[in-house]
Amino acid sequence: MRISRRRFLTYISAGVGLTVSAVVGTHFITTRTRGTPEGLAIYLDAYDDTLELWPIPYEELDIITRFGTTHIIVSGPRDAPPLVLLHPNSTSSTVWFPNIADWSQNYRTYAIDIIGEPGKSVVTNLPKNRIECAKWLEALFDKLEIEKAPIIGGSYGGFHTTNFAIKKPERVK
Repeated sequence: MRISRRRFLTYISAGVGLTVSAVVGTHFITTRTRGTPEGLAIYLDAYDDTLELWPIPYEELDIITRFGTTHIIVSGPRDAPPLVLLHPNSTSSTVWFPNIADWSQNYRTYAIDIIGEPGKSVVTNLPKNRIECAKWLEALFDKLEIEKAPIIGGSYGGFHTTNFAIKKPERVK
């Protein structure tokens, strides 16, 4: 796919903006209580600014599990089959904005901010091992009423995808 120079620069500036704000806010890893309130506000503003690039209608959900509150960006037709998206390490679900319109034509997409990573998810009990990581994702599937779904995972999201496919193969399409 070929994109215009303007669109490319928009993508780059969005990524740089989120990275800089995450560093300024020291929002990485555990909870929203790390860093300063000002830094967190800068990060959340950058997150919301990046969501303005989301090319289609979406809704934001916050789902509570025993590991904390997981933030999810949902797009696509309500009656379409589900597609779960798990972002790379040190990013958030906002990274999917260049692809989301295509995927959401045929799927109800669930872009999940991985707990313990940058994003709007708030961890209270970080998963300690692969079994707990699978339990976190299974709890989300249960609360979203997803019986079985394909999952796209980049980098660390790919770890979660593979781990879930090994631990809960009946839930992955």
